Amino acid sequence: MLFRSSVDLFKEGFEEENYLVSPLSVSIALLMTANGADGETLYQMVDTLGLDIDDANKYISSYMKAIENKDINIANSIWINDADIREDFIDKNTKHYKAEINRDVFDDKTADKINNWVKENTNEMIESIVDEVSPESIMYLINAIAFESEWDEEYDDHQIFNDNFTNYKGNRKVVEMMKSEEGKYLDDGKATGFIKPYKDKEFSFVAILPNEDVDIKEYIENMTGDSLHDLISLYEEVDVNAYIPKFSYDYGLDMNDILINLGMEDAFDRNKADFSKM
Repeated sequence: MLFRSSVDLFKEGFEEENYLVSPLSVSIALLMTANGADGETLYQMVDTLGLDIDDANKYISSYMKAIENKDINIANSIWINDADIREDFIDKNTKHYKAEINRDVFDDKTADKINNWVKENTNEMIESIVDEVSPESIMYLINAIAFESEWDEEYDDHQIFNDNFTNYKGNRKVVEMMKSEEGKYLDDGKATGFIKPYKDKEFSFVAILPNEDVDIKEYIENMTGDSLHDLISLYEEVDVNAYIPKFSYDYGLDMNDILINLGMEDAFDRNKADFSKM
């Protein structure tokens, strides 16, 4: 993804709890915003993302075309309060990100309008993205990504059963487990894992588990983009008996502090932010 390393984004937000983040979604939302930035604000944003803004716009545009009509849907929109916005900013985001432009006076119904748009564009997988919209806000830039696919080899009933699951704190709990035989094994000496493809093998699920004598926090602290890439790309084609707990996910996170810590300070400083190209 566009971040200097998507791993950096993961590491900065990881705490002792379940954590879910989409580097692609974060990148797209920030790049749409960066098209309206200038000066030090723009420099910090593209430096954090690791790519020149013009190159990034072209990259995302090409990527969105490449995955069109596949199992992943990317939808972007810009919601503008009663304000004058530069046409160049609008043009770049409609051209490269296919952003839908909505101009309206923000009121107590705007949040519902945004959430209904998100719900519709994610096949109801994401029901809401904002709790409320302030009438004083100027603009909302929204990215919604929905991935919906079947496994290339689905689990049969006999492969789903109750068993003990032990979390990284050593606590055990009886949960529904899923067992399968996979063909791509991962091992970097400190962790093992497997790759399980989705239908048509366009996308894959990757599971990584640190070894019993390796602390998960220490493993994540030492992880880099290169090390993760090497682990996944240098898989071994051997039979793997894979067990994973049946799971669902729902996660919300304020990323301001994470992005500030990664170097994007001015964008969140009312006195320093330069969005004059917006």
